Amino acid sequence: MTPAGMTPFAFDALPAWVEYDPAGFADDCVLHLAAATLAAGEAGRLVLRIARHGPVPMVGAIDVALSCLSGRLHLYFGYDGARVDFGPGSRGTWHLHLWREANVRIGARTTSNGTRIVCDRADVECGEDCMFSDGVLLQSTDQHGIVDVRTGRIVNGGRRRNAIGRHVWLGRGSTLMPDVSIGEGTVVGTGSIVTANLPALCIAAGVPARVVKEGVTWSRDTDELTDEEMALLEGWRSPEV
Repeated sequence: MTPAGMTPFAFDALPAWVEYDPAGFADDCVLHLAAATLAAGEAGRLVLRIARHGPVPMVGAIDVALSCLSGRLHLYFGYDGARVDFGPGSRGTWHLHLWREANVRIGARTTSNGTRIVCDRADVECGEDCMFSDGVLLQSTDQHGIVDVRTGRIVNGGRRRNAIGRHVWLGRGSTLMPDVSIGEGTVVGTGSIVTANLPALCIAAGVPARVVKEGVTWSRDTDELTDEEMALLEGWRSPEV
């Protein structure tokens, strides 16, 4: 089903500005583009590259819905069943490496200076108005098995999930490991590796990341808050404040 307000394109008939090779994609692969995204691509504000990677010669059941406004978005598909959704007003540089039954959803107005997402039999869900610096890695899966020598069992199998709340700032070079969540409004410091869940409204830093300050959030400007940020702040304040 085509999302409201979007135009569907089969992978063998994508717009001329999309960089792609139709070989290796089945007939059921579809790209949905919002009007603003089409305009951005035609004007050169958005670069979109779609490619197949890995050992599988043909992938299918790919469903991509984009409402991006600008940036560079590279999508690499290795297996069937991938779902990608970028919300209205999202922008920036993204590299998505998608394998088995991958599901990635990026919230509205979320920005990135250079984020790599590795998704294999996993769900990556990101809330609205997040900000990712350059060199960020969302490693939603281990990609390879860890085997118990005594039993011969793979101990890290099964579907994985990462959840990032709204208005989260991931600092330069930070990494999010599989099966962790980050609460809304939180800041993750430069070079940190998140290996466990982080609460809302805090600063976390280190390897592994630990909460170093509570009761704080962030703004895109160092001098003032936007109306949207003020509204978020009012919603987070306790009744006594």
